[in-house]
Amino acid sequence: MATSIRLDLRPFGINAILTPTSDVRELDSSKIAGFTTRLGPGLRDVFIIDGEPFAKDEQLGAGTYGVTYKAEHKGQHYAVKCVRLDKENWQSDLLYFVSEAIIQILLYQAGPYVPKVYKIAYDPKKKVACMVSQLMRNTLKNLINSFPPSENDKILPDALSQISHALEIYAQKLKFNHRDLHTSNIMYERHDNKRYFKLIDFGFSCINWHGLEIKGSNYFRDGPCYKPDRN
Repeated sequence: MATSIRLDLRPFGINAILTPTSDVRELDSSKIAGFTTRLGPGLRDVFIIDGEPFAKDEQLGAGTYGVTYKAEHKGQHYAVKCVRLDKENWQSDLLYFVSEAIIQILLYQAGPYVPKVYKIAYDPKKKVACMVSQLMRNTLKNLINSFPPSENDKILPDALSQISHALEIYAQKLKFNHRDLHTSNIMYERHDNKRYFKLIDFGFSCINWHGLEIKGSNYFRDGPCYKPDRN
């Protein structure tokens, strides 16, 4: 039965069990792990995420709604994305932040073509939400801007082939549409001199998990969630 399909979200900082009959709108601030920032040794900021310290390092990137930092925890490095919610509409902003995180969690379970999510958390005083995820090397945009056309003639076909494969797998398994796909929303890691490209930023994305439709935002209010030819 569909109700026997369950995903325990508690290891990710969300106090809930996801099933195909779940109502994602019920995942309010009371169900999200705590998050705060304190000053650590050497005047270095430390993120306290669900009780665990992550020492803030360099800033990796910034956008309209948030900033991503490199952070260290128990000798390992992670990406910590911090998003400041709207003071008036923080409940809906938090809901879509959580929905975006769940989309990424489900995508990672379906295939290794997105960074792994470790934890999400929320600071109710500052109205800031954060996500701890796998640290990537850089964006595809920065990669192609750092090489001449002759090298990009090799990089781009490889990137497009990998991303096309990922989109096909996710479409088959989760009826996934990214809906905001560009070179800044593709990152990569490198192992044994080979680049592995991954999708990021699922604020406009949409998936269907065993009949449960989850959207990263309400931007696309009209029309179908999934269009096979969109990707």
